[in-house]
Amino acid sequence: MTSVLRGLVLVAMWAGIMVMQFNFDLDMSATRKLKNGLELAAHDAALALNQQELSQGRIVFDQAGAFGNINKSLQDNLQLDGLYKPLPKTFFHNQVKVLHVEYIDDSSGVDFPMNYSNNTFNVLETIHGPAVVIIAETKSPRFFRGDTITVRQAVVFEYFRR
Repeated sequence: MTSVLRGLVLVAMWAGIMVMQFNFDLDMSATRKLKNGLELAAHDAALALNQQELSQGRIVFDQAGAFGNINKSLQDNLQLDGLYKPLPKTFFHNQVKVLHVEYIDDSSGVDFPMNYSNNTFNVLETIHGPAVVIIAETKSPRFFRGDTITVRQAVVFEYFRR
């Protein structure tokens, strides 16, 4: 009888550890997928340049076009609908919220390199040229019950200047 109880306790402990491990792996995957999706969106946003300014050697973002590129890129790469809600049967289960988008370019009146700081989201980055900054968050999906965590990522895509 003692061996049976000991075996049941060990099985229960093993099951609990496996549940925690699955949830931890989902948190890590959600972090990586959100970061990768934002990296692609920031890159796509940085491609929307004001052609007239570019012909004069200045990098100035077409902000309306850049934001459209961000929307399209996030929808395509993270499999979201137009409101950033996940499509059925995809990895994410909760809405992705874009918290902050910022364009730092030659029209901003800053000298590069510069120290970028956003105290609201605890972002500190050295930027060496015109850049697009995107900050977004979502809740990590869970296969098993447990406290959900919020995954927040910040990305900076820059045109590097020396």
